[in-house]
Amino acid sequence: MLTFPTTKLSRLSLMTSEQDCPKHLRHAYVGQDYSIQKNIGKISLEQIDALSGKSFPLCMRHLHKALRENHHLRHGGRMQYGLFLKGIGLTLEQALQFWRSEFVKGKVDADKRVTQMNERRY
Repeated sequence: MLTFPTTKLSRLSLMTSEQDCPKHLRHAYVGQDYSIQKNIGKISLEQIDALSGKSFPLCMRHLHKALRENHHLRHGGRMQYGLFLKGIGLTLEQALQFWRSEFVKGKVDADKRVTQMNERRY
């Protein structure tokens, strides 16, 4: 006698017609649930430079390098990079500290710029 594994996917594949499959399961997703965010806040400021060289997408790697060299990004770049940092798990406090430290190195009033930039985003 043949035995089959009893996973959701195998049960769905064994059903031969639409009549065998309940209506709600015909369109059900049976894969891993990616809507639950895991590891939020696990990236620290000390890890950003190391991760930028090996783990960041090329566009974010380029923005990070430009920010570190020039201590300035244009508005679109700041928005894109800031949202990326938020997406990889930096907390609001860490992000504020990161931007403040970069703007202090440049010619911009750090507290004013960081406050204006992050008020609406977080």
